[in-house]
Amino acid sequence: MNSSGRLILDQPVKEDFKRFYEINADPGTNLFNPAGAMDFASAEKAFNKMIEHWEENGFGSWSIKEKENPAFIIGFGGVTNRLYGDELKLNVGYRFDKKFWGKGYATALKDQLFIPVQVVAVQGRWPTI
Repeated sequence: MNSSGRLILDQPVKEDFKRFYEINADPGTNLFNPAGAMDFASAEKAFNKMIEHWEENGFGSWSIKEKENPAFIIGFGGVTNRLYGDELKLNVGYRFDKKFWGKGYATALKDQLFIPVQVVAVQGRWPTI
């Protein structure tokens, strides 16, 4: 668990899949995702890949919760390894339940993610929502 500021970041566990699917199946949360909303099979594959990334690398995307309500997942996000062409780079990604947009949580996540590590280069898009 990583807890500072307003968020709690937990390493995802299999019990988090239901919220992962709910958030990622919503077309509104996928406005910046060229692939669009996920169906069940796609969400299951992506979630398992997220779990495997943690097992293989010791870091990845977190289950994100508000400190005020630590039992409820409001989104998922973090830093993962991703191939861009032949080059392995760090990718920053996040997706929040729409009910939690506009509260500064994407910025809070970014601030919390980069406190414990020194990052040389990050590849990704950071749209304002």
